[in-house]
Parts: sequence; structure tokens; C-alpha cells
Amino acid sequence: MSSNLYYFNISRNQFQGNIPDLLTMTQPSVLIDLSCNNFTGSLPLLSSNMTAIDFSFNSLSGSMSHFLCHKLNESMKLEILNLGHNLLSGEIPECWKKWSRLVGIKLCDNNFSGKIPGSMGALTLLQSLHVRNNFVVGEIPSSLRHCSELVTVDFGSNQLSGDIPGWMGERLPKLIILSFHSNKFTGTLPEELCALSYLQILDLSHNNLVSEIPSCINNLSAMNSGNKSDDKIFYRTSKGSFFEDILVVMKGRVVNYDTTLKLVKTMDLSDNNLSGEIPEEVTSLAGLQSLNFSHNHLVGRIPYNIGAMTSLECFDLSTNNLSGEIPLTISDLSFLSHLNLSYNKFTGKIPSGTQLQSLNAYSFLGTKLFGPPLSESSTDVRFGTGSGVLKNREDQDKVDWFFLTVELGFLSGFFVAVFLLMLCKSGRSVHFQYMDETGHSLGRIIRKYILK
Repeated sequence: MSSNLYYFNISRNQFQGNIPDLLTMTQPSVLIDLSCNNFTGSLPLLSSNMTAIDFSFNSLSGSMSHFLCHKLNESMKLEILNLGHNLLSGEIPECWKKWSRLVGIKLCDNNFSGKIPGSMGALTLLQSLHVRNNFVVGEIPSSLRHCSELVTVDFGSNQLSGDIPGWMGERLPKLIILSFHSNKFTGTLPEELCALSYLQILDLSHNNLVSEIPSCINNLSAMNSGNKSDDKIFYRTSKGSFFEDILVVMKGRVVNYDTTLKLVKTMDLSDNNLSGEIPEEVTSLAGLQSLNFSHNHLVGRIPYNIGAMTSLECFDLSTNNLSGEIPLTISDLSFLSHLNLSYNKFTGKIPSGTQLQSLNAYSFLGTKLFGPPLSESSTDVRFGTGSGVLKNREDQDKVDWFFLTVELGFLSGFFVAVFLLMLCKSGRSVHFQYMDETGHSLGRIIRKYILK
């Protein structure tokens, strides 16, 4: 192996066996991409000169401790660490202080347990942190308030608990992506989050939050209008740049956004215990493409000015206690292609002469609405007078799963697995794309989804 190795890329092949320490300890190696292979065994040791490594989409196993905690007195130059989509396990160690140059960390889709290490608070340059889809427990450490450069925080699909910290709105002002879905968070929806003026993707779905939706929601100014800057979210490092990607539920499908991520604006607060009315201020978020408040305990009416949300493509209020008529202004939502108002107390006629007539009748199931696209048969189901009567909530859930595509629920994992496996083979998606000064890149890295 050359002692002057600068860039080494054998990604997207079928290499097997252990990763030799010789490869990762070569001086002065900088960029190594071994992603999308069949490497097994434990993580190798790293040279202190290594700048970026991508070991994602392999079958590496064991603990991170030896990999992360060796040579504790030696400062490491690593800026990009991607270990996502492996079989790594054990606790995430408390050895992060010497890795102070890290800008991006991906530990997603492994079997990590324990808590999020407090020593990660020493990573003051960190901009991207993904720990999604593991078995991490406990509360979010307060030390992360020192990571003020963070743009992306993805802790979705774990077992985190406690309150969502209000300090995130005050101390992490650059956040664009915040994903805590599918955890065990309790408490209220912090009003401090309204201070995140750059926030474009907010996913707090599938938790146990118990509060009203704060009226200050209109202060999320990045959601107010369309984006006019670069399509990508990217980060600078000493040797180049890498750009971000994330999974988003959009129009009932799990989509991996990367090169167009900066154009995506979504809010998902579904499947919590939120109560009260939908604040009128939400209609100020004219740049939102997807809004999901389903499976809560919301009451009152749909805000009259809902038509002001002119970018809205997906709108889900299903399974709440909302009432009244559908505002006529909804006809102004010319991009709306996915609507679910089912299982509420809505009454009156569905506004005619709009795109609502082209939607699936199941979007209005379990309400007292009438008019196209509802037919006589769907009216029978709605009022429980025909053979399609829904006798209990379990029956409702069955109809939701089979007919309402916006209700992914637990089925989403299966579809993500198939979708991302196909992407891995085709190379169409990007995990971390790293471009050095000579024009090389660490290639196209895609992801798969591992069901718990």
C-alpha cells in the first residue's frame, strides 16, 4: 500500500472479509470509501491523519469502543465519519473530545444502545448528527447545546424519552432539519422551537407530546415561502464539501431527499396527544409542502385561511375531533394531491369545482361530509348503514392501512427497506457525498432501512 495514499474508493462492489488496519493506518491517507460492500468483522483502527471515512452499507459488527477510544491523548483530524447501515452494537462510547474536528457523523441504522454520550457536546464544529434507527435510550444530553453549528439532528426511531429540550430553539439557531419521530418523548411542544428561523423539516411524530400547537408557529420563517438558494444542504470541510440527505414521508411515500433537499419543507406532528385548536397562524407557513397533524386530539375547525398555504401538496388531519365545514378557501390549494380528513366530525358539502373531486373517497371516510367524490356506497360506509360499517377503532385502523396511503404507520419500515435496497443497487441516492479539491468524491452512498 502506498505511503502517500490520498484517496481510496472501492465502494459499491462485493468485497468481503475484515477491513485491514494497514489500509486505515496508512500515512498520510485522507479519504477512504468502502461503502456498499460485504465487509464483516470489527472496525479497524484509524490513522490520526484520516479526514473522511465511509464504511456504510456493510456488515461490520461489534463495539465502537476500540475504534473510537484508542490513543486518547492524540488529536484526530477526522471530519466525516459514516458508519451507518451496519450491525454495530453496544453503547456509543464517551470518547468524543479528541475528535473535535468532526463536521458530520452518521451512526444510523445499527444496533447501538445506551445513551447519547454527553462528550458529543465537545464537538463544537459538528453540523450533521444522525443516530436514527437504533436502540438509544434516555434524555437528550444538555451538553449538545454547545454544538451551535448543528444544521441536522436526526434521532428518529429510537427509545429516547423525557422532554424535548427548549434550549434547542435558543442554542441551535442554524437547525434546518430536526427529526425526533418514533421515540418516547413526553411533555409539551416547546415554544422555544419557534425561534428556529431556518427550520425546514420538523418531524416529532409518533411520540407522547401533550400540549396545544403553539401560536408562535408562524415564526418558523423558512417555512413561510419558497426557497431561492442552492437546492442542496452542504457543509464545508478542509478538503472539500459534503451534502446532506434525509428520509421524509411525503405523499404517503418515504422519499430520500439529497440534491433537492433545500427545497423540501415539511411538518409532521402526527400520532401524539396534542389538543386544542389548530392555530390560525399555521396558515402563514405558505412554503410548506406537507403538513400532518393526524392522530391527535385536536378540536375546532380547519383554519379559514388554509388557502394561503399555496405550496401544500399533502395535508393530513385524520383521526382527530375536528368539526365544522371545509373552508371554501381550500380550493386555492392548486398543488394539493394528498388529503386525509377522515375520522373527524366534519359536516356539510365538500367544496365543488376544485381538485377535491379528484381525490380518493376514503379521504373523507368517517365524517358527515357529502358530495363528490363521495358516492352513495361510501355514504353508507360513512354513516355505518351498509355492509362496510366500522364497528370499532381497530376496524378504522384496518381501513387506514389499506386505503389511506398517507397513514404509513408501522408499514413504512417494509416499504423503506424495499425502496432503499433498490436505491443501493441503482446508485441513485446520496448518503454523504464528499468532493475533494481535485474533483474526486467519495461516491454515491445510499441507504437501506432495518426493521427493529
